[in-house]
Amino acid sequence: MQAVRGALFLLAVDHPDRGARIDHQRRLAGACAQRPGASQVAAAVTAALGRQPARLVRSLTWDQGREMARWADIEAAFGIEVFFCEPRSPWQRPTNEHTNALLRRWLPKGTSLDIAQLRLAVIEDNLNHMPRRLHHWASAHDIYTQHTCNHR
Repeated sequence: MQAVRGALFLLAVDHPDRGARIDHQRRLAGACAQRPGASQVAAAVTAALGRQPARLVRSLTWDQGREMARWADIEAAFGIEVFFCEPRSPWQRPTNEHTNALLRRWLPKGTSLDIAQLRLAVIEDNLNHMPRRLHHWASAHDIYTQHTCNHR
């Protein structure tokens, strides 16, 4: 499968500890070069959540947007609830907004996402290993590892 321009960044969040770990998916061949469609987003989210331990996948909160139209497919695949934030209400998704702000350190607004897979992996690694005050200065990677170390 050939990757095309752009990337879709996904969060896997364990809500009780607010431990967010970044995972990214390259868009699939045939996807629109500007924005992924609902089917591509559903496939990427399903693939990303499918790699997580089932006990950590409890719900998903999304922004409004046409690309989220296949939300029911994700609910059915994982037996979880998908919630939508109200329009223009970023306070309803603070982890996402904070992560977007951190991403802007490497990818300023307006930057083309036609970038190398290696660069995305470096950004992902930096964000996942960044100490967070929220976690008493542990990284999201550390928190995620604590929750998954006994997973089989």
